[in-house]
Amino acid sequence: MSVQEEERAAVEYLSSSFQAEGYDVIFSTSNFRLGGYIPDLVAKKNDEIVFVEVKHRKTPTIEKRMEELRKEIESKPHQKFQVYYLADLPLPKGPKIQANNEIDKLVSAISTALESKAFVPAFLASWAAFEAAGRRVFKNRLARPQSPARLISVLAEEGVLFGAKVEVLRGLAAKRNSLIHGGLDTEVSLHDIQTMIEAVKEVQRYSLPPERGSQPA
Repeated sequence: MSVQEEERAAVEYLSSSFQAEGYDVIFSTSNFRLGGYIPDLVAKKNDEIVFVEVKHRKTPTIEKRMEELRKEIESKPHQKFQVYYLADLPLPKGPKIQANNEIDKLVSAISTALESKAFVPAFLASWAAFEAAGRRVFKNRLARPQSPARLISVLAEEGVLFGAKVEVLRGLAAKRNSLIHGGLDTEVSLHDIQTMIEAVKEVQRYSLPPERGSQPA
């Protein structure tokens, strides 16, 4: 999950928390601009207005800026400023790490679906297997749900995918996104699914124990 996606998840979590406490939550916050600053969220209850800011990490520079904003915002009656850092929020940790045999079961089910030419369901399921395989190898970097683009980027950065394979998968990611967002006329071929299955197995190779007698690469 990218920093932007993590911060978006934090805003959604905080909005639910404020609503549970009786606040009205405002997501379109441009009307609450302070110079060049726009809050991530605004919560209102009676006369109270809470400016909410979400930050990915805490640094001296960020803390100084947040304190400056606090002083400016809270200098006006009924206004409060609250800053939240991702590490301090109990955000969902993401999907369970799947065992390789569970990933293998899904790949087997995909192969069965291919026999009946159910290409679209098989293709989408292959992306589920691909993300599960990646999360098993890189438990921290891929802990939360990933966009296909970030999943591919992380695997490429870590040296699991490289060369032409990366560009091929990016093309298949575009097909996946089109289908997910309602592009029902998107064409999926047998070769597309076979490519995805090969990618799943390639990623899995990095989490499987070496065969007896083999030497590590």
